[in-house]
Amino acid sequence: MTAGRLSVLYKAIIIVSIAVFSLALRIHSLDSDPPDYLSWSAAIYIDEGYKALDARNILKYGTPRWSEHDRYRGHRDESPFIHAVQFMILKNFGIKIVNLRYFNIAVSVAIIVLTLFVLSFFFNKRTVFLLGIAMSVNVILLFHSRIALYELPMVFLCVLLFPPMFFYLDRTGKIDRAGRILFVFALALMVALVIWLGMRIKGSFALYIGSVLAAFAFAAILPVVKNRTRYPRILDPKNLFFMAIGGILLVSFVLYVWQANLGFQVRYLGNPLILLGKIWFLEIIYLQPNTFLMAVLCTIAVLKILGSRRYVNYDRERFLQYQIDVFFALQFIFSFLVVYMSSYSPLRYFLFSEVSILFL
Repeated sequence: MTAGRLSVLYKAIIIVSIAVFSLALRIHSLDSDPPDYLSWSAAIYIDEGYKALDARNILKYGTPRWSEHDRYRGHRDESPFIHAVQFMILKNFGIKIVNLRYFNIAVSVAIIVLTLFVLSFFFNKRTVFLLGIAMSVNVILLFHSRIALYELPMVFLCVLLFPPMFFYLDRTGKIDRAGRILFVFALALMVALVIWLGMRIKGSFALYIGSVLAAFAFAAILPVVKNRTRYPRILDPKNLFFMAIGGILLVSFVLYVWQANLGFQVRYLGNPLILLGKIWFLEIIYLQPNTFLMAVLCTIAVLKILGSRRYVNYDRERFLQYQIDVFFALQFIFSFLVVYMSSYSPLRYFLFSEVSILFL
Protein backbone atom coordinates (compact mmCIF):
# COMPACT_ATOMS: atom_id res chain seq x y z
CA MET A 1 0.00 0.00 0.00
CA THR A 2 1.36 3.42 -0.97
CA ALA A 3 2.04 6.13 1.61
CA GLY A 4 -0.86 8.20 0.27
CA ARG A 5 -3.39 5.40 0.61
CA LEU A 6 -2.04 4.51 4.04
CA SER A 7 -2.55 8.11 5.16
CA VAL A 8 -6.14 8.05 3.88
CA LEU A 9 -6.75 4.79 5.76
CA TYR A 10 -5.34 6.19 9.00
CA LYS A 11 -7.47 9.32 8.71
CA ALA A 12 -10.59 7.24 8.02
CA ILE A 13 -9.89 5.10 11.10
CA ILE A 14 -9.39 8.24 13.19
CA ILE A 15 -12.65 9.82 12.02
CA VAL A 16 -14.70 6.65 12.59
CA SER A 17 -13.14 6.16 16.04
CA ILE A 18 -13.83 9.78 16.98
CA ALA A 19 -17.44 9.42 15.80
CA VAL A 20 -18.00 6.32 17.97
CA PHE A 21 -16.29 7.94 20.96
CA SER A 22 -18.33 11.15 20.58
CA LEU A 23 -21.57 9.21 20.26
CA ALA A 24 -20.84 7.16 23.39
CA LEU A 25 -20.10 10.28 25.44
CA ARG A 26 -23.30 11.97 24.32
CA ILE A 27 -25.66 9.04 24.77
CA HIS A 28 -24.48 8.14 28.28
CA SER A 29 -27.13 9.08 30.89
CA LEU A 30 -28.97 11.18 28.32
CA ASP A 31 -32.05 11.68 30.49
CA SER A 32 -30.05 13.58 33.13
CA ASP A 33 -30.31 17.36 33.50
CA PRO A 34 -27.60 19.72 32.18
CA PRO A 35 -25.06 20.70 34.87
CA ASP A 36 -26.00 23.81 36.82
CA TYR A 37 -22.66 25.48 36.01
CA LEU A 38 -23.21 25.38 32.25
CA SER A 39 -24.96 28.74 31.89
CA TRP A 40 -26.22 31.67 33.93
CA SER A 41 -29.30 31.75 31.67
CA ALA A 42 -32.22 29.67 32.93
CA ALA A 43 -33.36 29.32 29.31
CA ILE A 44 -30.89 26.51 28.70
CA TYR A 45 -32.69 24.41 31.31
CA ILE A 46 -36.29 25.13 30.28
CA ASP A 47 -36.32 26.09 26.59
CA GLU A 48 -36.01 22.57 25.21
CA GLY A 49 -39.34 21.72 26.84
CA TYR A 50 -40.94 25.11 26.24
CA LYS A 51 -40.11 25.13 22.53
CA ALA A 52 -41.45 21.62 22.04
CA LEU A 53 -44.81 22.30 23.69
CA ASP A 54 -46.68 23.09 20.47
CA ALA A 55 -45.60 19.80 18.85
CA ARG A 56 -46.59 17.95 22.03
CA ASN A 57 -49.90 19.82 22.36
CA ILE A 58 -50.87 19.13 18.74
CA LEU A 59 -50.30 15.42 19.30
CA LYS A 60 -52.28 15.38 22.56
CA TYR A 61 -54.99 17.99 21.97
CA GLY A 62 -54.95 18.66 18.22
CA THR A 63 -53.96 22.31 18.73
CA PRO A 64 -50.82 24.17 19.95
CA ARG A 65 -52.83 25.39 22.96
CA TRP A 66 -54.14 22.85 25.42
CA SER A 67 -57.09 25.07 26.42
CA GLU A 68 -58.78 28.29 25.37
CA HIS A 69 -57.13 30.06 28.31
CA ASP A 70 -53.63 29.00 27.30
CA ARG A 71 -51.51 31.96 26.14
CA TYR A 72 -48.70 29.86 24.71
CA ARG A 73 -47.91 31.10 21.18
CA GLY A 74 -45.75 28.20 20.13
CA HIS A 75 -42.94 28.15 17.57
CA ARG A 76 -44.60 26.42 14.65
CA ASP A 77 -44.72 29.58 12.54
CA GLU A 78 -41.31 30.95 13.57
CA SER A 79 -39.43 27.64 13.36
CA PRO A 80 -41.37 25.38 10.98
CA PHE A 81 -38.42 23.12 10.18
CA ILE A 82 -37.59 22.22 13.79
CA HIS A 83 -41.30 22.00 14.63
CA ALA A 84 -41.75 19.42 11.87
CA VAL A 85 -38.77 17.42 13.16
CA GLN A 86 -40.04 17.57 16.74
CA PHE A 87 -43.55 16.55 15.69
CA MET A 88 -42.24 13.58 13.72
CA ILE A 89 -39.98 12.40 16.56
CA LEU A 90 -42.63 12.72 19.27
CA LYS A 91 -45.24 11.05 17.08
CA ASN A 92 -43.09 8.04 16.20
CA PHE A 93 -41.02 7.56 19.35
CA GLY A 94 -43.15 8.93 22.17
CA ILE A 95 -43.70 12.25 23.92
CA LYS A 96 -40.46 12.49 25.87
CA ILE A 97 -37.82 15.22 25.84
CA VAL A 98 -35.09 12.61 25.75
CA ASN A 99 -36.32 11.51 22.31
CA LEU A 100 -35.74 15.04 20.99
CA ARG A 101 -32.23 15.00 22.43
CA TYR A 102 -31.28 12.07 20.19
CA PHE A 103 -31.79 14.34 17.18
CA ASN A 104 -29.31 16.90 18.52
CA ILE A 105 -26.83 14.14 19.31
CA ALA A 106 -27.01 12.96 15.70
CA VAL A 107 -26.52 16.55 14.53
CA SER A 108 -23.53 17.11 16.83
CA VAL A 109 -21.77 13.92 15.73
CA ALA A 110 -22.45 14.91 12.10
CA ILE A 111 -20.82 18.30 12.78
CA ILE A 112 -17.70 16.58 14.14
CA VAL A 113 -17.49 13.99 11.35
CA LEU A 114 -18.07 16.46 8.51
CA THR A 115 -15.55 18.96 9.91
CA LEU A 116 -12.88 16.28 10.33
CA PHE A 117 -13.62 14.77 6.92
CA VAL A 118 -13.20 18.07 5.09
CA LEU A 119 -10.09 19.12 6.98
CA SER A 120 -8.49 15.70 6.44
CA PHE A 121 -7.94 16.71 2.79
CA PHE A 122 -5.80 19.67 3.85
CA PHE A 123 -4.11 18.72 7.13
CA ASN A 124 -2.18 15.73 8.46
CA LYS A 125 -3.64 12.94 10.58
CA ARG A 126 -2.29 14.39 13.83
CA THR A 127 -4.27 17.59 13.28
CA VAL A 128 -7.39 15.58 12.47
CA PHE A 129 -6.94 13.44 15.59
CA LEU A 130 -6.34 16.34 17.98
CA LEU A 131 -9.25 18.36 16.61
CA GLY A 132 -11.49 15.30 16.83
CA ILE A 133 -10.61 14.71 20.48
CA ALA A 134 -11.13 18.40 21.26
CA MET A 135 -14.56 18.48 19.61
CA SER A 136 -15.58 15.24 21.33
CA VAL A 137 -14.78 16.17 24.92
CA ASN A 138 -15.21 19.96 24.88
CA VAL A 139 -17.59 20.76 27.72
CA ILE A 140 -19.57 23.35 25.75
CA LEU A 141 -20.14 21.24 22.65
CA LEU A 142 -20.71 18.08 24.70
CA PHE A 143 -23.48 19.35 26.94
CA HIS A 144 -25.21 21.39 24.23
CA SER A 145 -25.27 18.19 22.16
CA ARG A 146 -27.38 16.66 24.93
CA ILE A 147 -29.99 19.44 24.98
CA ALA A 148 -32.77 19.77 22.39
CA LEU A 149 -32.22 23.42 21.47
CA TYR A 150 -32.15 25.12 18.06
CA GLU A 151 -28.54 26.31 17.85
CA LEU A 152 -26.72 23.06 16.98
CA PRO A 153 -28.87 22.37 13.89
CA MET A 154 -28.02 25.90 12.73
CA VAL A 155 -24.31 25.24 13.34
CA PHE A 156 -24.63 22.07 11.28
CA LEU A 157 -26.07 24.05 8.36
CA CYS A 158 -23.03 26.35 8.51
CA VAL A 159 -20.68 23.34 8.58
CA LEU A 160 -22.46 21.96 5.50
CA LEU A 161 -20.86 24.83 3.59
CA PHE A 162 -17.31 23.80 4.55
CA PRO A 163 -16.84 21.24 1.73
CA PRO A 164 -17.74 23.52 -1.21
CA MET A 165 -16.04 26.54 0.38
CA PHE A 166 -12.73 24.84 1.15
CA PHE A 167 -12.61 22.99 -2.16
CA TYR A 168 -13.27 26.29 -3.90
CA LEU A 169 -10.14 27.64 -2.20
CA ASP A 170 -8.27 24.61 -3.59
CA ARG A 171 -9.57 25.07 -7.12
CA THR A 172 -6.40 26.69 -8.59
CA GLY A 173 -5.16 24.88 -11.68
CA LYS A 174 -7.69 22.08 -11.41
CA ILE A 175 -10.65 23.49 -13.36
CA ASP A 176 -10.96 25.89 -16.27
CA ARG A 177 -12.84 29.19 -16.28
CA ALA A 178 -16.16 27.64 -17.27
CA GLY A 179 -15.75 25.09 -14.49
CA ARG A 180 -15.05 27.85 -11.97
CA ILE A 181 -18.17 29.74 -13.02
CA LEU A 182 -20.24 26.58 -12.67
CA PHE A 183 -18.67 25.87 -9.28
CA VAL A 184 -19.44 29.40 -8.04
CA PHE A 185 -23.03 29.05 -9.24
CA ALA A 186 -23.41 25.72 -7.42
CA LEU A 187 -21.86 27.23 -4.28
CA ALA A 188 -24.23 30.21 -4.41
CA LEU A 189 -27.17 27.85 -4.84
CA MET A 190 -26.09 25.81 -1.81
CA VAL A 191 -25.64 28.98 0.27
CA ALA A 192 -29.15 30.09 -0.69
CA LEU A 193 -30.56 26.68 0.31
CA VAL A 194 -28.72 26.73 3.64
CA ILE A 195 -29.97 30.26 4.38
CA TRP A 196 -33.53 29.23 3.51
CA LEU A 197 -33.37 26.22 5.83
CA GLY A 198 -31.63 28.17 8.59
CA MET A 199 -34.25 30.92 8.54
CA ARG A 200 -36.90 28.24 8.98
CA ILE A 201 -35.15 27.26 12.21
CA LYS A 202 -34.59 30.72 13.66
CA GLY A 203 -34.48 34.24 12.26
CA SER A 204 -31.15 35.01 13.95
CA PHE A 205 -29.51 32.51 11.59
CA ALA A 206 -28.98 35.42 9.19
CA LEU A 207 -26.44 36.95 11.59
CA TYR A 208 -24.52 33.73 12.10
CA ILE A 209 -24.33 32.73 8.45
CA GLY A 210 -23.09 36.26 7.80
CA SER A 211 -19.97 35.55 9.88
CA VAL A 212 -19.28 32.40 7.83
CA LEU A 213 -19.74 34.12 4.47
CA ALA A 214 -17.65 37.14 5.48
CA ALA A 215 -14.80 34.92 6.68
CA PHE A 216 -14.95 32.92 3.44
CA ALA A 217 -14.83 36.12 1.38
CA PHE A 218 -11.59 37.09 3.14
CA ALA A 219 -10.03 33.69 2.54
CA ALA A 220 -11.12 33.69 -1.11
CA ILE A 221 -9.68 37.13 -1.82
CA LEU A 222 -6.18 36.26 -0.56
CA PRO A 223 -4.95 34.73 -3.87
CA VAL A 224 -5.69 38.05 -5.60
CA VAL A 225 -3.34 39.82 -3.20
CA LYS A 226 -0.75 37.05 -3.32
CA ASN A 227 -0.51 36.81 -7.10
CA ARG A 228 -0.68 40.49 -7.99
CA THR A 229 1.67 43.33 -7.14
CA ARG A 230 -1.00 45.94 -7.95
CA TYR A 231 -4.61 45.72 -6.86
CA PRO A 232 -7.30 48.12 -5.61
CA ARG A 233 -6.41 49.35 -2.15
CA ILE A 234 -9.86 48.45 -0.91
CA LEU A 235 -9.05 44.77 -1.54
CA ASP A 236 -6.14 44.84 0.89
CA PRO A 237 -7.11 42.24 3.54
CA LYS A 238 -6.05 44.54 6.36
CA ASN A 239 -8.35 47.30 5.12
CA LEU A 240 -11.18 44.84 4.57
CA PHE A 241 -10.78 43.53 8.12
CA PHE A 242 -11.00 46.99 9.68
CA MET A 243 -14.01 47.82 7.52
CA ALA A 244 -15.74 44.62 8.66
CA ILE A 245 -15.12 45.40 12.33
CA GLY A 246 -16.28 48.97 11.73
CA GLY A 247 -19.42 47.63 10.06
CA ILE A 248 -20.28 45.47 13.07
CA LEU A 249 -19.79 48.42 15.42
CA LEU A 250 -21.83 50.70 13.15
CA VAL A 251 -24.73 48.25 13.02
CA SER A 252 -24.59 47.93 16.81
CA PHE A 253 -24.68 51.73 17.14
CA VAL A 254 -27.64 51.99 14.76
CA LEU A 255 -29.49 49.34 16.75
CA TYR A 256 -28.71 51.27 19.93
CA VAL A 257 -30.02 54.57 18.56
CA TRP A 258 -33.19 53.10 17.09
CA GLN A 259 -33.61 50.13 19.42
CA ALA A 260 -37.12 51.12 20.52
CA ASN A 261 -38.38 51.05 16.93
CA LEU A 262 -36.40 48.01 15.84
CA GLY A 263 -37.14 45.87 18.88
CA PHE A 264 -33.49 45.33 19.81
CA GLN A 265 -31.58 46.08 22.98
CA VAL A 266 -27.94 47.11 23.04
CA ARG A 267 -28.27 49.10 26.22
CA TYR A 268 -24.61 49.01 27.26
CA LEU A 269 -23.57 51.27 24.37
CA GLY A 270 -24.81 54.05 26.63
CA ASN A 271 -21.99 53.01 28.98
CA PRO A 272 -19.19 51.22 27.06
CA LEU A 273 -17.50 50.21 30.33
CA ILE A 274 -20.19 47.55 30.66
CA LEU A 275 -18.63 45.86 27.63
CA LEU A 276 -15.35 45.47 29.53
CA GLY A 277 -17.10 44.05 32.58
CA LYS A 278 -19.21 41.66 30.55
CA ILE A 279 -16.27 39.65 29.26
CA TRP A 280 -15.46 38.29 32.75
CA PHE A 281 -18.90 36.67 32.98
CA LEU A 282 -18.90 34.76 29.71
CA GLU A 283 -19.17 31.00 30.06
CA ILE A 284 -17.47 30.52 26.70
CA ILE A 285 -14.32 31.85 28.39
CA TYR A 286 -14.38 30.57 31.97
CA LEU A 287 -15.60 27.07 31.04
CA GLN A 288 -12.60 26.62 28.71
CA PRO A 289 -10.02 29.27 29.69
CA ASN A 290 -6.98 27.54 28.20
CA THR A 291 -8.76 26.66 24.95
CA PHE A 292 -10.12 30.17 24.56
CA LEU A 293 -6.75 31.77 25.32
CA MET A 294 -5.01 29.57 22.74
CA ALA A 295 -7.68 30.46 20.17
CA VAL A 296 -7.12 34.17 20.81
CA LEU A 297 -3.33 33.82 20.54
CA CYS A 298 -3.65 31.82 17.31
CA THR A 299 -6.03 34.44 15.92
CA ILE A 300 -3.52 37.18 16.72
CA ALA A 301 -0.80 35.19 14.95
CA VAL A 302 -3.01 34.72 11.87
CA LEU A 303 -3.83 38.45 11.79
CA LYS A 304 -0.16 39.36 12.22
CA ILE A 305 0.74 37.27 9.16
CA LEU A 306 -2.18 38.87 7.32
CA GLY A 307 -0.96 42.38 8.12
CA SER A 308 2.70 41.68 7.32
CA ARG A 309 1.84 39.82 4.07
CA ARG A 310 4.20 36.95 4.91
CA TYR A 311 1.74 34.58 3.22
CA VAL A 312 2.86 35.96 -0.16
CA ASN A 313 5.94 33.71 0.02
CA TYR A 314 4.08 30.55 1.04
CA ASP A 315 4.06 27.56 -1.28
CA ARG A 316 0.72 26.30 -2.58
CA GLU A 317 0.03 23.75 0.19
CA ARG A 318 0.98 26.07 3.06
CA PHE A 319 -0.94 28.95 1.49
CA LEU A 320 -4.10 26.84 1.25
CA GLN A 321 -3.74 25.89 4.91
CA TYR A 322 -3.28 29.55 5.76
CA GLN A 323 -6.47 30.44 3.89
CA ILE A 324 -8.33 27.95 6.09
CA ASP A 325 -6.62 29.46 9.15
CA VAL A 326 -7.84 32.89 8.07
CA PHE A 327 -11.36 31.57 7.57
CA PHE A 328 -11.60 30.12 11.08
CA ALA A 329 -9.85 33.07 12.75
CA LEU A 330 -12.15 35.65 11.17
CA GLN A 331 -15.26 33.53 11.63
CA PHE A 332 -14.38 33.34 15.32
CA ILE A 333 -13.94 37.11 15.55
CA PHE A 334 -17.08 38.02 13.61
CA SER A 335 -19.42 35.51 15.25
CA PHE A 336 -18.08 36.33 18.71
CA LEU A 337 -18.47 40.09 18.23
CA VAL A 338 -22.00 39.82 16.82
CA VAL A 339 -23.16 37.94 19.92
CA TYR A 340 -21.02 39.95 22.33
CA MET A 341 -22.56 43.22 21.13
CA SER A 342 -26.03 41.93 21.96
CA SER A 343 -27.45 42.68 25.39
CA TYR A 344 -28.75 39.11 25.64
CA SER A 345 -25.93 36.71 24.83
CA PRO A 346 -26.29 33.32 26.55
CA LEU A 347 -23.70 30.61 26.00
CA ARG A 348 -25.66 28.77 23.32
CA TYR A 349 -25.47 31.84 21.04
CA PHE A 350 -21.67 31.49 21.09
CA LEU A 351 -21.85 27.95 19.71
CA PHE A 352 -21.25 29.43 16.25
CA SER A 353 -17.75 30.39 17.45
CA GLU A 354 -16.95 27.04 19.06
CA VAL A 355 -15.86 25.05 15.99
CA SER A 356 -13.46 27.84 15.05
CA ILE A 357 -12.16 28.12 18.62
CA LEU A 358 -11.37 24.41 18.76
CA PHE A 359 -9.71 24.44 15.33
CA LEU A 360 -7.48 27.36 16.28
